[in-house]
Amino acid sequence: MLLGITGGIAAYKSPLLLRRLQDAGAEVDVIATPAALEFVTPLTLATLSGRPVRSEIFNLRGDGGIAHTSYTAEADITVVAPASADFIGRLAGGLADQLLLTALMASHMPVVLAPSMNVEMWDSPLFQRNLALLRSLPRYRILEPGAGYLACRVEGKGRMPEPESIVKQVIAALTPQDLAGRRIVVTAGPTRERFDPVRFFSNRSTGLMGYALAEAAVQRGADVTLISGPTSLAAPEGLNLVRVESTTDLLAAVLAQTGSAHAIVMAAAPADYRPRAYSDEKLKKTADGLTLELAPNPDILRTLAEQRPHLFRIGFAAETQDFEKNAADKAVRKALDLIFVNDVGDRARGTGFEVDTNGGWLLDGAGVRVREIPVRPKRIVAHILLDELVRRLG
Repeated sequence: MLLGITGGIAAYKSPLLLRRLQDAGAEVDVIATPAALEFVTPLTLATLSGRPVRSEIFNLRGDGGIAHTSYTAEADITVVAPASADFIGRLAGGLADQLLLTALMASHMPVVLAPSMNVEMWDSPLFQRNLALLRSLPRYRILEPGAGYLACRVEGKGRMPEPESIVKQVIAALTPQDLAGRRIVVTAGPTRERFDPVRFFSNRSTGLMGYALAEAAVQRGADVTLISGPTSLAAPEGLNLVRVESTTDLLAAVLAQTGSAHAIVMAAAPADYRPRAYSDEKLKKTADGLTLELAPNPDILRTLAEQRPHLFRIGFAAETQDFEKNAADKAVRKALDLIFVNDVGDRARGTGFEVDTNGGWLLDGAGVRVREIPVRPKRIVAHILLDELVRRLG
């Protein structure tokens, strides 16, 4: 991809944005306008990107290629951050007197613009006219600037969106909308089973995999409901969030949300058992210890198979041994369409709890292996699983 940087104080965030784009898997070429290099140095950008930084319109590439055409031929998308009022005006006017402008004019790739400027510039009728023209062209995705205390020491709108937010928009612009028109329910996180006012049973699930799946489904255009047990994670943007605590709560929420859904991805880790009795008072510690009687919780996946037969159901299995055998048995018993199984044992490497990566095996409803998924960041594993969902939904 191309990262375009124009002249504005928010250019100090551009190196961090470059890093975040690389973290998301992008290979980044940088084109800076001459004014941008008054705010951030070519050495910084070249060191971070591992590639030369281009700025001059008349310089050839080192391999003899013509910069404004050869760079765009290799890129899938351009993000311009910050996009100054001057640059947006030149772009809307069809000018090509800077390398970044000529690169965009000589291509048809999608362009994400992250405006940043003084609030008076933002409110200027001339600028808004230029912005409206670019908005009317399908290739341009224009991000809303934030409001707050600006570098010019006034309050107002004009702050460049944060790098993490820009990365999400770039990913969305590149992601096929193959789940548009589909309603997807995703469950995530643990459940808690209380037995007195201060204590409960739970498990080590953090919700990271479920939240990654929900965000990936949103990026692919789905109408997403995320049903989440207790976690410390911030909910992804663009979805309906339903919070639950116990397994019984989770079942009620799932049934309430799946009446018109096309698919459910059951990435939550509900407790299998709950205390038979609940004490309204805190149970005191005794020398004899404490004995609690447990009752089985309802089987959510089995209930869905009985009450929502139309629903495409993806289950998860966290195992410590006999991974595919145990997952195959579960897929058949619970009438699943797909099941993903991973290792959560003490010897797990990057696939257990409380890590940002995952990997394992994807099986169909008959327990037959569909594919092995190598250890990857959970956001990538989420898209791999959704690829199979899209293929089977048709």
